[in-house]
Amino acid sequence: MKLALLLNLSHQKRILKNLFKKKKEIYIGDIILNFNKIKKNKFKLSFIDMLDKLWIHGFLHLLGYTHKKDSDFKIMLKQEEKYLKAIKSINVK
Repeated sequence: MKLALLLNLSHQKRILKNLFKKKKEIYIGDIILNFNKIKKNKFKLSFIDMLDKLWIHGFLHLLGYTHKKDSDFKIMLKQEEKYLKAIKSINVK
């Protein structure tokens, strides 16, 4: 499944809102994380920061993002950064 990669955040919110409006519960897939990889990450991030980075990455794949090409990777990375920034602003408060 491929969604248009250039969807902006408000459009993504509308899509998810409409999906949840029709059903109380919707299954879009699973996210599996390797806790050893989180502990031994090459980015030297804390465990929590790496955990957030990986589950957001997995979530974006469930929304249809890929990184087969460099251009796709840049788009996906930009989305990851948006979500990470949003999470950090919630966690700080």
